[in-house]
Amino acid sequence: MADLSTEAEADQSGFAPSQATGKRRLWLRWIFGLAALLLILLLAIAYWQRINIAENIARDQIKKYGVRASYQIKEIGLRTQRIENIIIGDPANPDLTVQWVEVDVSLNFSGAALRDVRANGVKLKGRYDEKSGKLSFGELDKFSDPNSKEPFAIPDIGLDLSDAQLSLATPWGLIGAGLDGEGLLRQRFEGNLALRAPLLQYQDCRIDKAAFDGRYLLDFRRPNLIGPWTAQKLRCDNRDVSASLAKIDGDLRLNAKFDRWYGDVSYSLAGLSLADQEFVQAIGKMSFAGSKERTNFDAELLGGGYRSAAINVGNLGLSAKGHMDFGGDGIAITAKGDAGIGRAVLSASYLTGMNALAENSRSTPVAPLIAQIVPTMKKGASDFDARLRFDADMRPKGGLNAFIDGLDLRSRSGIRLVQSGMVQVQQNDTQWRLGSPLRLSLSGGNMPTTRIALQQTAGRSWSGNIAVDPYAAGGASLAVPALAFTGTPGRTWTFNGKAKLSGPIAQGFVDGVNLPLNGRYDGERFALYDSCQMLSFDRIRYNQLILSKQALRLCPDGGSIVQSGGGTRVRALLPGFAASGSYGGQRFNTSTGTVRFDLAKGFQAANLRAEYGDNPVRLSAPVLRFNFDKGFDTQNVRVETGTSDALTYFEIATLNGSFAPGGFRGTLNGANGKIANVPVMMTNSAGDWTLVGGDIALQAQLDISDSEGNYDQINPTQRFEKLNIPNALVTFEDGIINALADIYEPVTATKIAELDLRHDLNGGNGRALLATENLVFTENLTPEMLTPVTRGIVQNVTGPVYGDARIIWDTDGDGIVSTGRFGTSAMDLSAAFGPVRGLKTELLFTDLLALETASGQVARIDSVNPGVAALDGIVRYRLLSGRRVEIEGGKWPFAGGELSIEPTIWDFSVDRPRNLVLNVNGIEVSKFIDQFDFNNLSATGIFDGRLPMVFDETGGRIVGGELIARGGGNISYIGDLTYMDLNAYANFAFDALRSIDYSGLRIEMGGNLGGEIITNIKFDGIKQGDGAKRNFITRQIENIPIRFNIRIEASFFELMSLVRSTYDPQFLAQKNIQQIRAQQEELLRSKNK
Repeated sequence: MADLSTEAEADQSGFAPSQATGKRRLWLRWIFGLAALLLILLLAIAYWQRINIAENIARDQIKKYGVRASYQIKEIGLRTQRIENIIIGDPANPDLTVQWVEVDVSLNFSGAALRDVRANGVKLKGRYDEKSGKLSFGELDKFSDPNSKEPFAIPDIGLDLSDAQLSLATPWGLIGAGLDGEGLLRQRFEGNLALRAPLLQYQDCRIDKAAFDGRYLLDFRRPNLIGPWTAQKLRCDNRDVSASLAKIDGDLRLNAKFDRWYGDVSYSLAGLSLADQEFVQAIGKMSFAGSKERTNFDAELLGGGYRSAAINVGNLGLSAKGHMDFGGDGIAITAKGDAGIGRAVLSASYLTGMNALAENSRSTPVAPLIAQIVPTMKKGASDFDARLRFDADMRPKGGLNAFIDGLDLRSRSGIRLVQSGMVQVQQNDTQWRLGSPLRLSLSGGNMPTTRIALQQTAGRSWSGNIAVDPYAAGGASLAVPALAFTGTPGRTWTFNGKAKLSGPIAQGFVDGVNLPLNGRYDGERFALYDSCQMLSFDRIRYNQLILSKQALRLCPDGGSIVQSGGGTRVRALLPGFAASGSYGGQRFNTSTGTVRFDLAKGFQAANLRAEYGDNPVRLSAPVLRFNFDKGFDTQNVRVETGTSDALTYFEIATLNGSFAPGGFRGTLNGANGKIANVPVMMTNSAGDWTLVGGDIALQAQLDISDSEGNYDQINPTQRFEKLNIPNALVTFEDGIINALADIYEPVTATKIAELDLRHDLNGGNGRALLATENLVFTENLTPEMLTPVTRGIVQNVTGPVYGDARIIWDTDGDGIVSTGRFGTSAMDLSAAFGPVRGLKTELLFTDLLALETASGQVARIDSVNPGVAALDGIVRYRLLSGRRVEIEGGKWPFAGGELSIEPTIWDFSVDRPRNLVLNVNGIEVSKFIDQFDFNNLSATGIFDGRLPMVFDETGGRIVGGELIARGGGNISYIGDLTYMDLNAYANFAFDALRSIDYSGLRIEMGGNLGGEIITNIKFDGIKQGDGAKRNFITRQIENIPIRFNIRIEASFFELMSLVRSTYDPQFLAQKNIQQIRAQQEELLRSKNK
């Protein structure tokens, strides 16, 4: 609206609007131009007078705060001001001097603000008051408001210092510092700092020549020192503590108020002494945080050595957390952590008396234990490590109260000492004492596992309890369930407790003796038991004899039962003795009457009964005499083992033995016995035996027979005849019987087989291996001499036999399983069906004891003659149990055809006929005649047929045999008639029948093979053949059909011989010569007999 009225006025006055606007703009330019000119004049005057203005302002401020100061203002600019030669405080001893300082300010709409300060040659002096906790810098304190409750605040400026020094006086000593650095004070100021303290002292402790050279960092107003601190020496007189060449390298921090500190440092010490203890070359690290009242710490000692009168340590380790309280009485330290030592060596003075103990324990059961413990302890004490946990409190005026647990000491030799529970250790002045019982356990490194509870009583006396787990050395062992003792080192000790002891005695050993311990030891001798005692033991052994699990009442037999001094003597009476144990590792139980025992002599007992072995060997003998030097002897001993269904036993007429290296040796005679289910009886045994380490070895001769057979002459059932073993080696080890032997036929002393037998008494199982090589049957050694099974089956057996057998038995599985493989490569024999030559066969027995084979056994035969010779035959058969033979079939090539046997079973267990059917197929008559060397006789034709045979006790015979020709054939004689005394008609007839053709021929046979055979020959369609003389008569009858029926009653072989001799007198002469030669040989044999 103002604008509208103005325009209206302008219109009424007659002025145009553009003219009025131009006048106003002109006036505004003049006004602003004049103001700017005046401001420029004022600024120019202020700049020209800036130094005077600044001096006036500074003088007014110094006068206002009452500060003594001098300075020179060299430059005052819009941005930078420079002042030189600043002195604040007493000029003679100023609190602050600065060579020069430059200050940068910044101008903004709020005014001027201090931005950066650069100073050189700054020297500042200060003092720290412990009571008020304040830091003072003399005249500079006047610039602060004494009534201000605000904490000290670091200004928000940038600072660049060079050659700045601080001298700070504290209650503990003078500290000097030098600093060069730059940065923003409230963000990050960084520089190099050097600190020096010639002497720092707190109560009775002092540090000489402390120094720091490192970096100073003001990180968001929090001071931080990074670098190494060193000290020439540290000493606390009242605590007898001193250290040298200490070095601390780390990071030390203060808070913004400078009343709390923090740090992480690593440190090293060339040496540290605590009374009579010394640490060398210690290194470690520590973290701390606290204030002047309390500082918490977490420290680690990573290495260093330690020396004292008791121990030298090559390496130290410590990890502790705790706090230090700073009070008027000094520093109180509370720490909790763990400590460790390595490569430690115990002083030799702590092992005195061990050698004397070893010497005095000789000839006692503990001698091997002491002999091992003494060098083991010496070795263990020469190099060991240890760790423990502690909770300790050390007061300024002396005294230590610590609780220690987790002690774990380990030597390089394997010894380990472990603490159980917690123990209190107290120290006052130079006296150390156990405030509570110490419980330790010792183990490893050939040391006995021992638990010790030890408590210090008045003066130098001690009391405690010891428990020792079973500990063994040199065959001895010791266990002490509980033993209480009291005594003073170097004087008499008394003890009362229990122990379990094993160890050597005179020519023997005691094992697991549980005995009360009540006695005394004065450092040289000991004595046990002046009255009867109840003792129990696991075993007592002399040589290999062990008595087991027995509680005995032992009474002295003159003096104490056990005495030392000039040797150890053990002598006692044992009434009503019964004991159990072992001999050579096998279980042994025995009972007898009263035994008189002397460790140096032996014992005597009557009515002995004993069991031996895990599968117990039971022994009984009426009297047993035992002498440690001579051994034992007894008669009529029965030894048995196993169960009733698999009993192994021996009955020995005389048995004696004596000591041998590691056991016994002796002889036995008249022993008979049997091994479990093995069907073999051993008789007439005699030989030598040894018993070493529980293993029995017997070398003896004996006879063996079939334990299940009947050797009756009338009705024998044995599977083999009695055989002899001249030298058997039998061993018994770990419940297993092993035997090696060669078996002989007793009459001819021929080796029959090799035997390898093994029987496990524990499981009742075993096996026997038999091997036969180069056994040859002759007229002097026949199968009947080995087994009656072949009797009546074969005779005149000659030839080799080889084979092997395996017999396995057990008590809960298949019983007895016997297999084998036996054969011959060329055997001749006579059987019921005729002589056999060149027999080759191998039998695979599936049940050897039952003489049973698998099917398909094959026999190859060069020749067999059941009446007619057959060559190169093959017979398939099997042996069945019960002395039966199943003939599965057989074939022979014969006279251009084939002979075959029909399947049959022969049963030799009963006296009954046995049948055999021989089939003839395609025999050529010409080849058949050629077998008999009928050189002048010729025939043609092919025959088939069947020859049933029956064999019994009278021999073999053909029953209903039949040969039938296929079609026709011819029979002719070639050559001259040899019998010249025939009449004319006979010669005429022979010439007419010299050659006969036939159209059918049938031969029926029956009778004994070894006797008369009735042969019926039927010819059909007969006529003259080629080569026969024809005449008037033959021509008249040649077309007439003719049948010849011929009956021959004679031995088949005699018949053939008769026919041949008719035409061949040379054959007759050869036969007679052979008979004469045979008669002469029989006559010579009878004369030689």
